[in-house]
Amino acid sequence: MSRYRLGPEVVVRSVSIVGIGMIPVAKASRMTLRQLGAAATLKAMEAAGVEAADALYAANMLGDELQGQKQVAALIADEARLFGIEALQVQAATASGAAALRMAYLAVASGEAELALAVGAEKMSEGAAVPAITKSLDAEREVVTGATLISKNAELTRLYFERYAPPADALVHFPVNAHRNARHNPNALFRNRSVSPRAVRTARTIHPPLRLYDCSPICDGAAAVVLAPTDEADRLIEYYLN
Repeated sequence: MSRYRLGPEVVVRSVSIVGIGMIPVAKASRMTLRQLGAAATLKAMEAAGVEAADALYAANMLGDELQGQKQVAALIADEARLFGIEALQVQAATASGAAALRMAYLAVASGEAELALAVGAEKMSEGAAVPAITKSLDAEREVVTGATLISKNAELTRLYFERYAPPADALVHFPVNAHRNARHNPNALFRNRSVSPRAVRTARTIHPPLRLYDCSPICDGAAAVVLAPTDEADRLIEYYLN
């Protein structure tokens, strides 16, 4: 197998994504949190042409707050009928998805797993999502002042403009491009909506300088990927296509 050598003793394998699964994002899904995660997981496994995995890393930020549920990874694995595998929940606030992907990568790269799943699932439509999300901030130094993720992001945006002095509309095309991409994704929440630069500039202000289209919506959804050693990727793809 192809490997990268880091120093005299540390060797890691090259890793590839061999399957991707996603379910439609909704304002309020009828599926439970575990069902959302399992549905995306099974789609990713089907795309990869595999029926089992060695490990599952589930990204979930709000399950303990909104659903009163911890150990989400084990529940997703159980719902997907992946019994007896390593199943760990990964929490890193709004970077939880990337953190779960990193854990899956490290498991395969190190040789601890041949097939690893990274899945992200959130059901934000239940309960009060904004106060729950705010708990990712520093409770002693930020939350007590009334800060939220929106207000902190707005603060960072102001600092960016002060430091780098970009054109006033420098960030306008981020939401424009995001909505353009959504029109090609049948699973996107706003797949039928076009957004113009003027709409972004004139949308109502949420927290200066952030406007409506600069902010992510409250919604339910899940996505998953299957990771395998790169040397095995072609074999898996060929097996599935045949």
